[in-house]
Amino acid sequence: MSKEMMPRENKCEIIDGYGLAVFMKMRPSCQKRYALRVTEAKDDDTMRSRLQSIITEIHKYGRRHGVEV
Repeated sequence: MSKEMMPRENKCEIIDGYGLAVFMKMRPSCQKRYALRVTEAKDDDTMRSRLQSIITEIHKYGRRHGVEV
């Protein structure tokens, strides 16, 4: 049996405004790669840990590329 995945509203609570702004300014190919990493997770714990690491990576990307909100 498969477990119920984390509800969408709980995922959105993890993402902050700056991370979302940077994500929206990324190339579509980068957005797709990050989205696939999260959605391919089979377990809630895996999904949460991937999402947290991706948010950290997105913040680093934003600082490295000078993205301002």
